[in-house]
Amino acid sequence: MLAAGLLAQALRTARQRALGRSALAAAGAAALRLLQPNDCGAGACSWYSSCGSHAAAAVVGTCSSSFSSSALYGRGARGSSINAGKPARRKGSEKEPQPQLQAWLQQEQGLSAKAADQHARRLARVFGSQQAALDGLPATFQWCRSHGLTGLQAAQLLDRIAKKRPANVVQFAALVQPVWQLMDSYIAAHIEPLRQAGAMLPKHTSLAEVLCSSPNVVPALGMPPGHVEAWLAAVSERLTAATIGSLLVGMPNVVCGSPTTTVAAISWAVSVLGAQDPAAFFSAARGLLTYEVQTLQRNLDSLQQALNLTAEQARQLVLKQAMLLASRPDTVQAALTWLRQLFPDAAQLADVFDRGGRLLSCSVHRLQGNADTLRQALGWQDGDRQLAAFVAAYPQPFAANDLSSECAAHKLRVMTQVAGCPLVDVLSEGSNYLKTGLETMAAHYMLVQERAPHRLYDKAGTLHLSWVINASRPDYLNAMGISREQRNAFVREWPRSEEGRRLLEGLRAGSMKGWPRPPTWEEAQQQSAAAVTQQQAAAGAGVQQPRRRRSKA
Repeated sequence: MLAAGLLAQALRTARQRALGRSALAAAGAAALRLLQPNDCGAGACSWYSSCGSHAAAAVVGTCSSSFSSSALYGRGARGSSINAGKPARRKGSEKEPQPQLQAWLQQEQGLSAKAADQHARRLARVFGSQQAALDGLPATFQWCRSHGLTGLQAAQLLDRIAKKRPANVVQFAALVQPVWQLMDSYIAAHIEPLRQAGAMLPKHTSLAEVLCSSPNVVPALGMPPGHVEAWLAAVSERLTAATIGSLLVGMPNVVCGSPTTTVAAISWAVSVLGAQDPAAFFSAARGLLTYEVQTLQRNLDSLQQALNLTAEQARQLVLKQAMLLASRPDTVQAALTWLRQLFPDAAQLADVFDRGGRLLSCSVHRLQGNADTLRQALGWQDGDRQLAAFVAAYPQPFAANDLSSECAAHKLRVMTQVAGCPLVDVLSEGSNYLKTGLETMAAHYMLVQERAPHRLYDKAGTLHLSWVINASRPDYLNAMGISREQRNAFVREWPRSEEGRRLLEGLRAGSMKGWPRPPTWEEAQQQSAAAVTQQQAAAGAGVQQPRRRRSKA
């Protein structure tokens, strides 16, 4: 009921504020008539144009979750220059200091002198003058800060939106806030039932939380008026609000695509594949919602031909592993050739595909790089036999990770040399954890190691890696004695702290100096018991629990 109320409230707000539209449905209908598939164009949003036929079928962790203002987004929604719609301003104004605006950003929003200077110049250029920026920005920053962003993050957000569509920064209240509220209402429709049922919540529970860890939400906030409303109105006819909310949490820039294309993709999945639950189907491969029907059908036909399947077998395969439809035909054929050398027996290869169809979406470069990394790391002598056994046992992790990348090497150091887990375990059962960003992984380790070291172990007393992805779960939060908001703040701020920068820089250089190591199982149990006693005593006396010392190697 709460989620429904939030959604209804946001819909009413959108009706009232979205450029005088009398109803959200009317806005959607008008936009649908104008926004045909080629209207979005190759430059509709930087994500859409850069992905092409590959179109980012999954959102994966990155090496850094920093909110950098230097990332460039492409051209406008109709392929026009990003200068379209900008207010008049003096040429070269970004080169001129803006002392009053800089002082306001420093004193009121907490930016450093260097960051304040940079953003003051950019914002004055977007607004046309320093005074116009000073008049318009306080309300915008207040909105962003009230939704959990820091002053720096708000400035970086506006910088990115300006690169996409400057008018959305100048008219933030009219063009961005209604879209933000509307998307948040769909996310709430997904989150609130989970919260009320006591179920495990996703990593992000609001648009602001997504924004703080990923730039993928920015294109949605930089779209032309009516586009996002039209997309949501059109897709709402085929999917529930909760389902759309789950899509937005994982892939907010999906709303940058054409509403017509998205609805056509859903209809194709139902009519051609026989998907009885299209919501579940597309949740497993959100990027497919941006694919043209012709591309989906081509990929399905090529998959059937490459694997020598019947039409029904191909249909069942992609219903089970939707990600396969994101693979180009030439990629599938090359991966199949490589895998047939490893598994000459057709029956065994079919079994591997049944459990790890994502292998077919990997480039040969990725497959061979992972194979070489495993041979070297695990000291395999009979490489092909041992490699085949590994891939047969762990097909999805082998396909999902780029083990040869520098980023993966840093994460492996955290899990093995810092957290103490055996390399063979990390590369097999634990390889699913490699999708977690390095900074998030490191911050989770520092939290758990200090506040609940016994959670570094499983019930049998063996070091494990559950904390990598589960540190935000209620049981971990309770064990650490912190709230979800405190965990989020730590993960966001620790990598930028003096300690975080020093340890991460050393890690990337191959040094483990200064990283705290796990205590023994016995020590962890003793520390856990002592912490419980201290918490109980502190609760009775109203005293905050002291932080324990970290053990270093």
